[in-house]
Amino acid sequence: MFKNVFRIRVKGLNIDRLFSYIQQNFKVYNVLRLGYDELLFEMPYNNYYNLLSKIDTSCYNITIEKTFGVKKVLNVLKRNLALVISIIICLSVVAFLNTRLLKISVYGASENTTKQIQKILNKKDITIFKSNNISLNNLERVLLENINEISLVSAVIKGNVLIINVKEKLPEIKLEYADFTAPYNLIIEEIECHQGTVLKKKGELVKRGESIVGAYVLQEGGGKLDVNPIFNIKAKTFVVGETKFEEIETKLVRTGKQFSNSCYNMFGRDFFKINKKNKFKLFEEKSSNLKLFENLFIPLTVKRNTFYELKEVEVKHDFEKEKDGCLKESLDVAKSKLLNTGKVVNTTQNIIDNGNQKIIQTYLEVELYLTND
Repeated sequence: MFKNVFRIRVKGLNIDRLFSYIQQNFKVYNVLRLGYDELLFEMPYNNYYNLLSKIDTSCYNITIEKTFGVKKVLNVLKRNLALVISIIICLSVVAFLNTRLLKISVYGASENTTKQIQKILNKKDITIFKSNNISLNNLERVLLENINEISLVSAVIKGNVLIINVKEKLPEIKLEYADFTAPYNLIIEEIECHQGTVLKKKGELVKRGESIVGAYVLQEGGGKLDVNPIFNIKAKTFVVGETKFEEIETKLVRTGKQFSNSCYNMFGRDFFKINKKNKFKLFEEKSSNLKLFENLFIPLTVKRNTFYELKEVEVKHDFEKEKDGCLKESLDVAKSKLLNTGKVVNTTQNIIDNGNQKIIQTYLEVELYLTND
């Protein structure tokens, strides 16, 4: 099996004299006479090359029919060298990745707690593509000792993924009562207080943010007892909505000219950069990141910034044609400032002409019914 042997076919005249010479000077096996001018036999491959150097090969047709032993294996490997190398590389990559972390997942944690966990993992050099040979018990202990918000933590490795499940501590509940404050500038029309202390009177003007009902009651000894204010208040307020109309408007529109700067990014590093100088005076910039491979093995991204040239264009508007829309827009602005408890009892709209600009104002008189009874 381990001997390197060639099966050789020889054709030509005077084949007996050639074979007699071969038998006297070389080792041959399994001789088979196929015809008067054709012979088949086996011999060691080093003897074969020695034979070729000592005879006149122009008189004979000598071919190798088959190869036996290690030489055959080596010839097969030589013909398939690229395939063998590819298989070795693939097996090496798979063997390497089986010992690496390819993903870290944290469940049950708030954004702030997740950031704290990430800092601890980075400090302990537990990151993507690092070894997955991790002391999980030690990791759980470190997380519990260093993050106050965690009451329970478990860490497991499934395949190439580190999974950290946490349970956060419940926040301490403090019973605190707050004064009821005015949501707008108000004129109080009626006030009825069932619990708490009235701080404003009927007919009084109250600025936004001022306390109307205090979250306490006075006791006989002069102390204060905190309570939840309970009240019914009827009040009036005025809400203003304002919009502007430009009869001559300058807009920026694209000219059609553009260029792009781009680069490839892998593992946080940029390469193959295209960085052209921006010669546009007015421009609009748009950025995009395109992942070429949606997996963890080849995280290749193309980052692209596209610049569009802009130019200024004057657009003329006819106020009379757009007046109704402007009045409605001003009214919508005013209504957007209202609470759901407000009832509009009067609406006034004014148009202020400033040449090429008009200001549309809407005043809403609103009745409010404020209560938590």
